[in-house]
Amino acid sequence: MRQAGFNGGVCDHLPRDDAEVHEKHGLLWYLDHAAGRGDLHLGEKWNEQAYRSSLYRPRCLLDPDVRDRLTGRVSRSVQDCLKYKTRAAYSLDDEISWSTYTNPCRWDNDPRTIQGFRAWLLAKYGSRGGILRQWGHDNERFLSRLATPDDFQHLYRRPVTQWNLSPWCDALTYMDSQLLNLVGELVMQANRIDPTTPCGIVGAQGPAPYGGYDYAKLMRKVQFLEVYNIGAAMEIARSFNDRTDMPLVASGTGDPTGADGMWWNWYGLAHGYRGTIVFADQWFGAETDMLRLGPEIRKLERASRGIVGAQWIHDGVAVYYSHPSIQVGWFLDCHVHGRTWIKRLSSVNNRLSSSHAAFWAWTRLLEDARIQYDFVSYADLIVKGLDPAEYKVLILPRVLALSDDEVEQIDKYVSAGGVVLADHMVGLFDHHGQGRRVPALDEMLEISKHPPVMAGNVFGGQFLSEFDAERYWSGTFPRAASEVWPRCLRARGIPIAERLLGPFIAARRGSGWLMLMNVSLAEYCQHRMQQSPQAAEFRGTVVELLSRAGVRPWLSLKIDSGEPPVTEATYWRKGGRRYVCIVKNPFRLGTLDGPEGGGGPGGPSGQAPVNQGTLELTVGFSGRQHAVKEEVTGKILGDGDVFKLPWKTDEAAIISTDDPDRGEEKSSAGPK
Repeated sequence: MRQAGFNGGVCDHLPRDDAEVHEKHGLLWYLDHAAGRGDLHLGEKWNEQAYRSSLYRPRCLLDPDVRDRLTGRVSRSVQDCLKYKTRAAYSLDDEISWSTYTNPCRWDNDPRTIQGFRAWLLAKYGSRGGILRQWGHDNERFLSRLATPDDFQHLYRRPVTQWNLSPWCDALTYMDSQLLNLVGELVMQANRIDPTTPCGIVGAQGPAPYGGYDYAKLMRKVQFLEVYNIGAAMEIARSFNDRTDMPLVASGTGDPTGADGMWWNWYGLAHGYRGTIVFADQWFGAETDMLRLGPEIRKLERASRGIVGAQWIHDGVAVYYSHPSIQVGWFLDCHVHGRTWIKRLSSVNNRLSSSHAAFWAWTRLLEDARIQYDFVSYADLIVKGLDPAEYKVLILPRVLALSDDEVEQIDKYVSAGGVVLADHMVGLFDHHGQGRRVPALDEMLEISKHPPVMAGNVFGGQFLSEFDAERYWSGTFPRAASEVWPRCLRARGIPIAERLLGPFIAARRGSGWLMLMNVSLAEYCQHRMQQSPQAAEFRGTVVELLSRAGVRPWLSLKIDSGEPPVTEATYWRKGGRRYVCIVKNPFRLGTLDGPEGGGGPGGPSGQAPVNQGTLELTVGFSGRQHAVKEEVTGKILGDGDVFKLPWKTDEAAIISTDDPDRGEEKSSAGPK
């Protein structure tokens, strides 16, 4: 491993001989399952529907015996690691969840959980009466057991103004907090014994209503994280990593000695990840393959030196992360399942979630337009607001639920000069999942009468979502929606969401403006994967709106006379230098096994392969750059606004320039 260029590995459960071997050879390692296995991650048998349909989590996270066992195991694990200088991090467990993964369940009705839930509700609403005013007095029974989607099936026949999912959404929110507060306590326990080594989890799932993956909460509780790239979770975690020294690592993918495996390492580097965890059980019988990979690993390590510890640079665009919208969106998606909602496993939701599709569409479209962004969470918006001087545009991707506090902050942002772009169905619910009589932003948008939102009036006129996950449960959302999109009304070629509401509704407020586009951009993903002309048309509509808001790309990429497909540029700042990483970015729609087409109507897509050999890349800047250097080879390129360099497409091309904004903590990438 040392000869091949690898920096370290993993020790499991407790440091024993494996830790001694790492220490002897100077290889770093993290300890997995520092809290043991079976409490935070229940195991495969609990994944079966019969167990998930029961009323109780097999191990209640409020059980004093469970908490004592977890705390004791963490204490012993960390104490045993102190003698090793090569320890790098502690992982409490792999793929933790208050359910299993992000699978739906009827848990947890343990009396201790119900008691904790009631106390949490009283702290939130002030009194039993306050709870029932939000929930409705006919929902008082949910103070004695957790609500499930079974309890709200009748709502699918009504317009959403008559919906009230508050008992269910509040139960989900509480369970997220129950798990993640415990995670935070265990992290602090590890810190008490070893204050210099970060502690967190590995195997973090995509954002979802079940399991504990509200990233606004998760990122406040951990100091080390391996995250699966499901539903843009990598970009969400990177955005919420306020401490740039917090180690984020990616999950390994593909053949580690092949083009896809190496590309993934470079992609992770370009996106702010500082390592890759790869399951390597088949490597050690093929020593020559490991050694062949060594030079590539060392090249990656050399190229990373300027970026490690650097600060991400965005282009003045914020993408909103609303976990209440993910909860409500899941229920809308489950319209096609009805009472079989419990079969909507995380493997299905990962590929067929409308929330994930919206995140994928917006992030890939922005990246293809050479525009970078940050996700901004509901928690940060409420507490800090949003400054138009930093973020010129706030994008609301399928933000179905908004609180009054969020609406107030959005109003302040727009009035101060910010621009808001909402794709569709914005603010139909409050943050508890109760349907609003008037959608949250209608007053700002000057919509006097909002047509009823119900199954017959959205998308293809049949379901509340554009994806039939019941029929296409083994596919991905572009395939599932391929029969729905042709039935949708369109505006500028893009599917309309609310059939009775006009498209591209804009209004001015103060010195800013906002727009409800009333379209879904999810189809962009299909066009992009198939490299069809419609992708440019979708992108052109959004780029035009961003340009009106003052957001424009500050560089262009060319191969011969055309733009390279499925390619993006990420930007970093460190030590008076700006770094530009150019890397392929194909879709990985809920998979862990490398780039995936996702499948269009005709089957697998034709998206360009990662490995296209070495091409001559032309990078053009909007202004003159100084002291430009090619970081991979160390070649000095000098001054200018156009540069040509070789690009090995299963790697990243990295160039650096003098930073005109040196010393500024945060700014957009483009010229001031």
